[in-house]
Amino acid sequence: MSDPQSRNEALIEAIINETTYTDPPQSRNEAILKSILDETEYTKAPQSRMEDLLIQLKEYIEEGGDGKIRLDDVDNADITLTGTTASITWKDPEDIIIQEVVLAEWAGTKVVRKAGSVPTSVDDGVLIVDSTTRDEYESAGFEDEGLEYEVTYYYRFFPYTTKGLVTNGTVKEVTAWATHIYGAEWDGTSTTAWTRTDESALFTDPVPAVNNGNGSSPFDSLQPWAGMTVSERTGGTVVSIPKFWYKLSQTGNKIKVQIADGALDGYSVSPAHMDRGDGSGERDTVYIGRYHCASDYKSKPGVKPVASITRATARSSIHNLNSKIWQCDFAMRFTLWLLYIVEFADWNSQAKIGYGCGNNSATENMGSTDGMTYHTGTNASNRTTYGHVQYRHIEGLWDNVCDWCDGCYYNSSGLNIILKPASFSDSTGGTLMGKPSSGYPSKFIISSVAGFPAFYPTEASGSNSSYSCDYWSYGSSNPCLFVGGNYNQNQSCGLFYVNYTGTSNTNGHIGCRLQELP
Repeated sequence: MSDPQSRNEALIEAIINETTYTDPPQSRNEAILKSILDETEYTKAPQSRMEDLLIQLKEYIEEGGDGKIRLDDVDNADITLTGTTASITWKDPEDIIIQEVVLAEWAGTKVVRKAGSVPTSVDDGVLIVDSTTRDEYESAGFEDEGLEYEVTYYYRFFPYTTKGLVTNGTVKEVTAWATHIYGAEWDGTSTTAWTRTDESALFTDPVPAVNNGNGSSPFDSLQPWAGMTVSERTGGTVVSIPKFWYKLSQTGNKIKVQIADGALDGYSVSPAHMDRGDGSGERDTVYIGRYHCASDYKSKPGVKPVASITRATARSSIHNLNSKIWQCDFAMRFTLWLLYIVEFADWNSQAKIGYGCGNNSATENMGSTDGMTYHTGTNASNRTTYGHVQYRHIEGLWDNVCDWCDGCYYNSSGLNIILKPASFSDSTGGTLMGKPSSGYPSKFIISSVAGFPAFYPTEASGSNSSYSCDYWSYGSSNPCLFVGGNYNQNQSCGLFYVNYTGTSNTNGHIGCRLQELP
């Protein structure tokens, strides 16, 4: 600084250089500056812009705790974690300038990382970066690599001045979680069983409930299965499904399904959660009706499911509940297929969980599994007795009534998929996945052309006890698909049962189920 040209400048210079100034103040501005220098109180309210600025200066210094002027904190500090790499962004503080006098000049910002607790100083932890170019990491973050999984790290930002005065700034916390992969592989032969792979290779089989009793599964504490919980929302009683990632692979007739609880190269976001092109991007959580829809199209127990409606009527009636609520579609059904296959490692859901279907004569009130103390099983006395079933709290996936399956339709070319819910249709706007075979499937092919990796049958020489064992029917002139099973007792039904009918068909065997896509 040049030689002071006024008493105010002389006082400011004394403050900056921590020297003495003995002349008594001759103005209110000087009185404020003198109180800063002498570390005494100044209680008068400001009467001018300059007095207000000087009182702010006094507050800056007092906040430093030692009578020295420090910079403000950084702005917009953020950390994005990808695997074991943290990308750190922030905006550096501005210099402190009063009446064109620089009181605190930014020199740099240090970021310190510490495992388990907050860094208390620049020396308390690992210095990961000392940035001396202003706003260098405001847009493109600094990459801190090699973090350990399941360790909580605290990052603290320390802006400092050209005089070396440090501001103890913002703290951010992150934890890197390991991504886990669970899988199952079908060998393509007549067996319904799959072989467990990856981290689930040595898992025992789940034990679903019988007679509304208890059960167990090695997947109960693992995501995404553990996140499938029941709640009440606008559409009634629903089950949440957290986002997950999956991979399908095929060698000859063999098919492998893998599910990961985090993003990995080569993996796709689960179909129900993926970006559907509706402006909402990927969803972290989606919801499916715990029950079939009732006559008001909500998911609720104690009443019979609505039936004898066209797919189009179900579509519009469900969507009338809320702008985010739609009829369940093929993407949601395929999401359930993935979850079930990796957990149960068997095509035969009726044998593994229960025959389901119902009383063989008429629909019954929903909620028959409400008394079950476990989330998966049958209310029947044994698995080979017809009754009502639930998988991960979702009741009736193959009993009471079938559910219309939206977001898809058949034509002479095959199975067409629609991802954007507002575009659901019985006959137009879809992307061809391929032409399925008709009958009990014995061979599948994987296709990604319809927007997400999926499989569909190409040969049908199986039975209700071999290969995939649930009937999959294709008809080129009947576009509307329905899935699951109804109250008629037979073993062609199950989680993988797919059938079709016409656009104007209203059948007492077919109802509907809602999904919410927030």
